[in-house]
Amino acid sequence: MKNHELLKLTAHQVMAGGYDKAILAVGSCEAHGNHLASGTDTFVSHMLSCRVADQVDVLLVLPPVNVGYSAHYASFPFSLTLGYETITQVLYDILV
Repeated sequence: MKNHELLKLTAHQVMAGGYDKAILAVGSCEAHGNHLASGTDTFVSHMLSCRVADQVDVLLVLPPVNVGYSAHYASFPFSLTLGYETITQVLYDILV
């Protein structure tokens, strides 16, 4: 299994890897009750991105965005959220 995660690659490895596409996992940090970690959405989306990269040639896995739009969980303690316009701009800035 080859490593495709930008966070774990040197600049030389990225350049030598011939990457011509990238995948960006987006998750959230929100309450999932007493049975799941707050970062579950990010963990799952990043793991799936890595598994996709194992199957797709020269696909680079970008670092996940850990805070999303979770306003509907605002009443739960320690749920983090960005505004809709903010998360949209963050994704735009990363991908463009």
